[in-house]
Amino acid sequence: MEPRATRQLTFHGAVVTLVGLLAGIPYAMVATERMPGSERAWRFAHAGNILGGLVLIAVAGVADRLDLVPARRSLLVWSLVLGAYADALGIIAAATFDVRGLIPGGSLANTVVYVLLAIGAAGALAGMALLALGARAPRDETR
Repeated sequence: MEPRATRQLTFHGAVVTLVGLLAGIPYAMVATERMPGSERAWRFAHAGNILGGLVLIAVAGVADRLDLVPARRSLLVWSLVLGAYADALGIIAAATFDVRGLIPGGSLANTVVYVLLAIGAAGALAGMALLALGARAPRDETR
């Protein structure tokens, strides 16, 4: 994979990880009852975004070993990046507005969170499918 794609994954992974680290501030405030809110939701915003960012950084670490044509490489990178940002926004919005976004409907905030999490899931699924495709042994490689 070209160095630019690896840098993009690393950069965006670092940004999403930073969002997760910063979400630890309201998590700590809710956990110590200095701020109202759902401790579960802020814990997930903290840990979920850290993990989401680390997935991007991990993929950047193996990206140069993948056997993908350039168009699929690009789709891999941008589906994971878009998915990570959609998840980050959805998770933070869910904690902020105290909604879960498991089904559409109810409040506008719940529907927005649902859409963001659905986009995040689609990006993650597409990216992981392409990662698996690129990681398999090439057809001409002997076993």
